[in-house]
Amino acid sequence: MKNESLKAKQVAEAKLRLKMLVKKGLLPTVEKEFIEDGTVFYSFHRGVLYWLKQGNNCDNLCAVVKKFEAKHNALVYHAIYTVAEFGDCLSLMFVSQNPDEWEYDREDLSDYNQPMVFVENLNDPSCSEFGYIEVRPFIGGLMRSA
Repeated sequence: MKNESLKAKQVAEAKLRLKMLVKKGLLPTVEKEFIEDGTVFYSFHRGVLYWLKQGNNCDNLCAVVKKFEAKHNALVYHAIYTVAEFGDCLSLMFVSQNPDEWEYDREDLSDYNQPMVFVENLNDPSCSEFGYIEVRPFIGGLMRSA
């Protein structure tokens, strides 16, 4: 029961963060579909949006998200796929299991456009890590700018 309560709070927090991102230029559909049925989108390389759903030619990406959420008791609300010289990376924007951190996470996102993420290096998973990235809206999606 406690875990269900946390999950509901994480969903509410994710909605707040998506609302902030929509105000900055993220396509409102991303927030709307998350609210309606929990649909998570990912922005590809330079902001092009795709659904992050099983059977949508992204089963491997969905598996990365599910594994991360289960391991860290977190909720992913958006992801950014970036092609880099050191590998293809999926930056998972997430709500952690620690509500004490959420206010700071919102401030980092709102004031600095720097969410805490988990970056999964799809070519070399041993190089995956937590960290801050800088994001900016681009053609309706998000682009990793640093």
